[in-house]
Amino acid sequence: MTKNSTSLVDQIAAVIEERLHSGFYPAKRALPGSRSIAEEFGCSFQTADRAILKLVDARLLERRRGSGTYPLSRKRRIVLLLPTINLAQPQMIFKLQHHEMIYGIYCHNALDAIQKYDCTFEELTFSQLTNRNFSPQLLRNTDGVLAHTNFSDSNTWDLLTQSGIPVVYFGSGTPSWPISSVSADWQAGMREMFKCYADKKRQFIIFDTPGRHNKPGNVYYELLQAAEACGVAPEQIQYSQLALKTGQTAELEGYKLGMKITLFADTVIITTSDLLGFGFYDALRDRGMQPGEFELISCDNLEDRGVEAYETPQLTTIDHPKEKMTFKAVDLLFDMINKPTGDRICITVPTKLIRRNSGLVNFEEKV
Repeated sequence: MTKNSTSLVDQIAAVIEERLHSGFYPAKRALPGSRSIAEEFGCSFQTADRAILKLVDARLLERRRGSGTYPLSRKRRIVLLLPTINLAQPQMIFKLQHHEMIYGIYCHNALDAIQKYDCTFEELTFSQLTNRNFSPQLLRNTDGVLAHTNFSDSNTWDLLTQSGIPVVYFGSGTPSWPISSVSADWQAGMREMFKCYADKKRQFIIFDTPGRHNKPGNVYYELLQAAEACGVAPEQIQYSQLALKTGQTAELEGYKLGMKITLFADTVIITTSDLLGFGFYDALRDRGMQPGEFELISCDNLEDRGVEAYETPQLTTIDHPKEKMTFKAVDLLFDMINKPTGDRICITVPTKLIRRNSGLVNFEEKV
């Protein structure tokens, strides 16, 4: 260790803190005194005492008069990384944009999933974490991190790697970084859909919201892979990416598209978000079209997740099981906390096709 007194205090405190987390110092037994610690680390009594006081201030140790210094029992702290805070508030769910609504659902599921664990739970934003002026304090005494896959970037990955904290990415996409994850196997439900059209020549138009579309885990990317696996030729697929402006919602943009698009009998509309699909569906209905006169399929299954504005199931969709994925992610995180191995574990959860009355109602799946 260095002889600089300030850095030596921090180094000794870090060693003691690591020993507390590992169980080297039992919870109900007093730590060695400041003089013993000073002898072990080859420092002055004052430096050792300052290191202990640093951990007392951090609520990791407590000093009992006439008895000694003891580990302070605390609940494990789990951090959930999301694009914006307050997503766990139930009243927020119907005020959110599409992507935030999905994250809100994940957040609610995470709150449910951790109930069986004795821990505290805190939401942080990615911008908070990657702000170098604040991130060390934000991650202090954090035992594990859940991070949504759509926001896996190099800054976040570098910071979390340096922290040494167990991390699990979870969500609909597949993270591009070498980190443990629970993600959706989109192609399971998508192949189920494309197989229905195996002997029926169809033209597919895919409408997508802005984003990156050239990596595994992205809905559009997985749609193309599933289509190819089911024998759909590239010339059968037309792609249209929306350019949403500030204040526009995917639902409104879907409605505008649905009001002006020319549909043919052999056309299948695929929207990569349910809100986009809801708007499209409402427009076709306002144009006097009935289910059976068009094929409209989406991806999300928000109608099974408490989106009360749509009271009756109507949108055929591909469901990625958000609750199941979140519970698996939480269990995986606590396995990594309790039995750290350093191994990367990646779990995929199959998606499935949910048939309602906007498409594939009377189709038989071709096996």
